[in-house]
Amino acid sequence: MKDSAIGEAAVWRAALDSGGAARDAWALARTRLDLDNLPETVFPLLPKLYLNLRALGLDDAWRPRLKGVYRQVWSGNQLRLPYFAQAAEILGQAVLLPGPAWLAQYYGDAGLCAVNRCDVWMEHPPDINALLAAGWSPGDTGADWATFHRHAENAMLRCHWWRWNDLTTEAGAAAAPLGGAWRILSPTDSLLYLAGGAAADVWAGWLAWAAWQSGRIDWPRLAAAIRKPTEAKRLLETFAWLKADVPPAALASLRYQAAGGAQAGVGPRVRRAWQLLWQDYTEKDNLRGYLKQRWGLASVWQIPAAAASRFWRWRKT
Repeated sequence: MKDSAIGEAAVWRAALDSGGAARDAWALARTRLDLDNLPETVFPLLPKLYLNLRALGLDDAWRPRLKGVYRQVWSGNQLRLPYFAQAAEILGQAVLLPGPAWLAQYYGDAGLCAVNRCDVWMEHPPDINALLAAGWSPGDTGADWATFHRHAENAMLRCHWWRWNDLTTEAGAAAAPLGGAWRILSPTDSLLYLAGGAAADVWAGWLAWAAWQSGRIDWPRLAAAIRKPTEAKRLLETFAWLKADVPPAALASLRYQAAGGAQAGVGPRVRRAWQLLWQDYTEKDNLRGYLKQRWGLASVWQIPAAAASRFWRWRKT
């Protein structure tokens, strides 16, 4: 029986690494995985794997089938995007495309990731009849959100009418225009989107890796915008698995949130304190020296307790 866990990790490296490392990883993956029984966790990586094998000049029995997957993803995106534009016109709002769309833009290839979901943040509930008349079918609904589907095209539209939340307003404003009605969430906001459990772990891992490699993560915003311990834990696990170098202040803040800091009454104030501290520190060369000089602290681990202590002293005055 083939070892799928080792094979999955090898596919990741074969798809995302380059040169000799990618060649070695692919050689290992070929001995550990069966193309007819691939684990679901590697499906999103197959178009990128095809492009990498092609770039490496590796002729392999898998390449024709991987090329078929790549073409299927590319043609699916060409089919879905006009419907997303149509929905934007009906709703009078630009649609936001999360993680996979940023990856496709970052690598410059429309066949890399299946963009089969978009989000629209609005002030009021959508005109359901207009969407139904345009061929969208109703899906799940909540108190302040609703989903609509085009099943034949595997497209999903998710409408939120809590736009005036700080996080969504900032994310929408920071989203990059992609011609006409589409906007792509920044890598930071896409990570927040995925940290909330909005997509499969494979997207979170790939997006985190690409965002980290690109150097485009807004660490203060990422640390300050976390709302739940589960979100912080998911990001910590992802970056630990990637062995990514997370800046000390952001790492300490995420650990604090993962431990339940966001659930305490001081959570929002402490998050804001972290954001201000980071902005202040970006002009300093030595974090430890800065903390000792400005705050009288020996390490970043003392900051959460010090911030909470100062807040409670302020409350009592």
